[in-house]
Amino acid sequence: MKDIEGTHITVNCWNEWFEHPALMILEHYDNKEYDNTVFVLGSYCFHTYSNLKELYKGKRIIIYQMEQLFNGPDEHWVNVEAILGNLEKVDKTSGDEIWDMCLINKAFMGEYGIEVDKVAPFKFCKSLEELDSSIEPEIDVLFYGNLNKRRSKILADLSYYFYFKNVSLCWLAGLDMDTQKKYIEKSKIILNLHHTDTFNRQEQTRIFYPLINKKCVISESSTKNYFGDAIVETPSLPSTIENLLELDRYKEQAEKGYNLFKKSSKYAMECA
Repeated sequence: MKDIEGTHITVNCWNEWFEHPALMILEHYDNKEYDNTVFVLGSYCFHTYSNLKELYKGKRIIIYQMEQLFNGPDEHWVNVEAILGNLEKVDKTSGDEIWDMCLINKAFMGEYGIEVDKVAPFKFCKSLEELDSSIEPEIDVLFYGNLNKRRSKILADLSYYFYFKNVSLCWLAGLDMDTQKKYIEKSKIILNLHHTDTFNRQEQTRIFYPLINKKCVISESSTKNYFGDAIVETPSLPSTIENLLELDRYKEQAEKGYNLFKKSSKYAMECA
């Protein structure tokens, strides 16, 4: 675990992959309203609520839940039952809260009697605007993240489709954050693929960073799209990729996505 300190708040991160959301939280919530508050990212999956209370004695705890929660045969990297059991123990009378980035997760937890105090989708974060947009991209399409069977098949199919079309397709897994950033910087299009066929939740954690850095994002269609026209959702990945690469249309979409996300984050009202 790692703590990132702000002026008024602390953000607890399970590992480096939670640092981007942590910086977003610092940028938007490090103010007097949340004085003496610890935002917990990821660590609640592996540490009990009582452990966190012991670690942060005298502080208010807000668990910002970012996992895709569902029950079913589809594979999952965390124990959903254990997460729910942990969240059930959050003491709301002490001022502690549960936040989530997704309305669908809120509804899911509600079925188990767990109240989500705030739904806070990801926002634009100025401090994450750090990649060099003047670098000419070498990679046409990039996917990064966990490679399960579903995603591997989609990427294999895309590789076969584009084999003779002079389109470069790259996917990454298991690399450190700094190396991953270099690949994003050198890519034209960032691809978002859902974890499962059944539960097509939007992967906000993957999408928001490239948008902030003026990258064109293509995604499979989601149950709910929190980014609107800032990204391109499509049921046909091959034809959409071809269209955006043709005449460098991806550049226009990247600029459009950046501006729309920045504007929506500035004025959007969060759901309670």
